[in-house]
Amino acid sequence: VQVGEGSDDFMYGDLNDDDEVNILDAVLIKKVCAKMDVQYNKKAADVKVDGEINIQDAVLLVKYCAKMDVVLGEK
Repeated sequence: VQVGEGSDDFMYGDLNDDDEVNILDAVLIKKVCAKMDVQYNKKAADVKVDGEINIQDAVLLVKYCAKMDVVLGEK
């Protein structure tokens, strides 16, 4: 399980900017996909690095939180 470093100002998957990628971020990205009005780091949310934030990003982030063999922030 790996997290790509986006830059000095964000980490892929850390939507709530608490310096951790965890289930709170997975819940937040599901809210984003449901079009709920929430605050989040848009750069960090694009864990598939395809320029879009969608259910594919949410699935990847949930798999990461479940400690499955995935890499966040890699094309």
